[in-house]
Amino acid sequence: MEKKATGSDVKDLLSQLRSAADVIKKHIYEADQKIEALLNERGSLSEARLTKEDFMHYVRKDIERRASNYPNRMKNLARTTGFPFSASFPRLERNDASGNSQPLPYLDGEAYHDGAMLHQAAMYWIFGDLIEKRFSDALDQFDWPDNGLSLDQRRKRIQEIDLELKKLNEERDSLASDLMSTGMTQ
Repeated sequence: MEKKATGSDVKDLLSQLRSAADVIKKHIYEADQKIEALLNERGSLSEARLTKEDFMHYVRKDIERRASNYPNRMKNLARTTGFPFSASFPRLERNDASGNSQPLPYLDGEAYHDGAMLHQAAMYWIFGDLIEKRFSDALDQFDWPDNGLSLDQRRKRIQEIDLELKKLNEERDSLASDLMSTGMTQ
């Protein structure tokens, strides 16, 4: 035979349910606080000024990327003309003796010409080190932070924060779902 719940029993159960809901709400609040702190830290790391050395890391990589097509342009020339072997010894000798320019694709990697048709990739390929040096010299006029997190440390910490945020958001969503299932959302 089943025992009937009295008004007092129902009140006790509701009290326990409210207490459990309050515990869940507290955990959600704590998770929200941690999430906010991590988002603030992530924002600070992302917005913190780089040292000049770290900034120049990006400059070097960009110059390398811009220069990278120059050898490919020369490969295309080789496929269509047989370069560099198409520049025969007699032709090279004749141009040298007469003071004429050699038919070499210095400036663009694709064409034999005397003109100033400088392709961007050739410019970065040929002058990349000089561009980097001169750009760095121009940047010396600015005040750069003396120290800070290295790029690797910064990237690692942001990755750690992102993983922690993912975990906290999953836990928070699970708690919120549990709370919603009780019907005690206020």
